[in-house]
Amino acid sequence: MRLVSLFLGVGISVIASLAYAGWSNNPVQISTSGSIPLVEGCNDSAHGTFVAWQDGALLRVQHLLPSGDPDPAWPAAGAIACNVAADRTDLALLPDGLGGLYVSWIETSIAEPQALYLTRLDESGQTAPGWPARGRGFGPASFPTLLADDAHGLFMAWTGQSTAPPAAVSLLMIHLGPDNGESSGWPGGAHAVRPSDPAGSVDLMPALAPDGSGGAHVAWVRISPNEALVPSAACLLRLSPDGQSANGWPEMGLAFTPFAWDFSSDPSRFVIDVATDGHGGAFLLVGEPLPQTYPDLPRVDVRLRRLTSDGDPAPGWTEEGRLIQSSLDVLSPHAVPEVLYNGLDDAVVAIPSYYSEGYTEMVYRRNPDTGSPVVIGLATPIAGRELVSNDQGGFFAATFNPVGPYSNWAPYAHIRLAQFAAPVGWQDFWEVYTNPVLDIYGDIGLAKTGDGGAVLFWSQKYDRIGLFARRFGPQGETLDAGTSNATFGIQSVRFQPGSGVMVRFSSATGGLARLGLFDVTGRRMAAVDASLSAGGEVAIPGTGGLRTGLYFVRLTAGNAASNARITVLR
Repeated sequence: MRLVSLFLGVGISVIASLAYAGWSNNPVQISTSGSIPLVEGCNDSAHGTFVAWQDGALLRVQHLLPSGDPDPAWPAAGAIACNVAADRTDLALLPDGLGGLYVSWIETSIAEPQALYLTRLDESGQTAPGWPARGRGFGPASFPTLLADDAHGLFMAWTGQSTAPPAAVSLLMIHLGPDNGESSGWPGGAHAVRPSDPAGSVDLMPALAPDGSGGAHVAWVRISPNEALVPSAACLLRLSPDGQSANGWPEMGLAFTPFAWDFSSDPSRFVIDVATDGHGGAFLLVGEPLPQTYPDLPRVDVRLRRLTSDGDPAPGWTEEGRLIQSSLDVLSPHAVPEVLYNGLDDAVVAIPSYYSEGYTEMVYRRNPDTGSPVVIGLATPIAGRELVSNDQGGFFAATFNPVGPYSNWAPYAHIRLAQFAAPVGWQDFWEVYTNPVLDIYGDIGLAKTGDGGAVLFWSQKYDRIGLFARRFGPQGETLDAGTSNATFGIQSVRFQPGSGVMVRFSSATGGLARLGLFDVTGRRMAAVDASLSAGGEVAIPGTGGLRTGLYFVRLTAGNAASNARITVLR
């Protein structure tokens, strides 16, 4: 028998105990390519980040450790998620909780216009077992969105062509495990979220949020060709983990603010978003259409609702919800309102505003206060923005203007932190941090780090060329060598016959942590509670008879997490 255990000094799994040495050269350069029109980032569930970018014809992904250094287990130039030449849009990333991530995109080619693809990369940047090297295709699609489940899998929703009779443009959804298998009990393959209605309505712009029980809230805009028969409306449905309507929810979903939509020819300007409320319910943000003054300038009233897990208005909320912004001009798909749960039992709503000079600003309001808004961006033709919670009551917002160096506008990106010291009220906000990053051209991505900070990614072909990243701490400060507040993490993992998997970890605080062992499909094999202050090694019970294979260890305590992998060969 040969026993091979991977110690974590060369992997991703001691990341929580590293200083931020790599950020001493802040920003860090990830790629030297001069052709990066598309960038997206996400966290890795363990204080590091992933970044994906279109590199010429290739779609690449890189894993950055919390130190700012590239993960040595990954290819130095980044893993290739797709090597097929195509124009891509709608790039989205989602960590799998096992050290890897899911990547989805829409690509346009002569053979497949607007085709949706999804793949999963493992902890070393390789295509995960069970997934095609090309990625799994789902046919023509628009508006895809991803949501993690509670078992290392994901929900994906999009607007596409239903294969079930009668064939129609429908809101489709699928629930997959980390091995690309369809989740147990879920209807086979991608299926329409709701039955067709007599008017043959079209469902657009899906948005997803967790329900706290392994299922999902899904919101969408229903556009009807026969308003008298079935009115157009904003809709919300809660699905159980097996894909069925949750108890008390109608299978067609709840419909809000019926309206006749005057600008359905431009669905990218629809206003609908959903976020968890942290208690099994959801915040639903809807733009209610108003009569249009100008044909190409949609105008809406922005309204926020809070619903319980049963679909009823939350205590203190009415069925009509709360008016957040009246008579909002929806300028472009890059400047539509969105809602974000801030980790303190309320929501942040991002709202664009319009000035007569033609400038756009991003305004962020915090519900339920009705005081003056905080202005985040000024006099800026915003063409892109990112928004993430810092899970401590505040949020990071990044906006950018990619207009090239030969125009009247210098290209640049800004990142700003709005932080709150108490759960409610603008009067409790104490800082809005503004930091011009530098001239850019291309795209931006933003990822929270899980410790109150964030990493901004941007592509640049003016002044400097390539893909860059800069890390910001919980107060908006940039981090450099020797700045470390992360002492929690797995130090080593080994296999001992008879005893099983032995884990050594560190923490600056006491209390209990949860150690779990998972197989490559994400199935939990064993788990044990361990004292953070005990020191030494901890054996995970019931693991002495492991078969040959790759396994994952996960250490969690509160919001902190650390991952490791171990390979056993017999």
